[in-house]
Amino acid sequence: EDVLRSELKFGDLLFFDTMNKGRVSHVGIYLSDGYFVHSGSKTGVIVASLDSDFYSRVFLKAKRVISE
Repeated sequence: EDVLRSELKFGDLLFFDTMNKGRVSHVGIYLSDGYFVHSGSKTGVIVASLDSDFYSRVFLKAKRVISE
């Protein structure tokens, strides 16, 4: 199910358009307090802020795949 950014919970999937092509090109997993974990080919697995200039700009949507 779709999730509003203001209602994100641990484990929600975050979808990004990092290539500016109008489609999903990157996925992360929400942690808490505006942070998510993801992996890049150059960086490996890292934690980033959803509030950063880059990720807030390329954020597309969030989905909840784990129900409580």
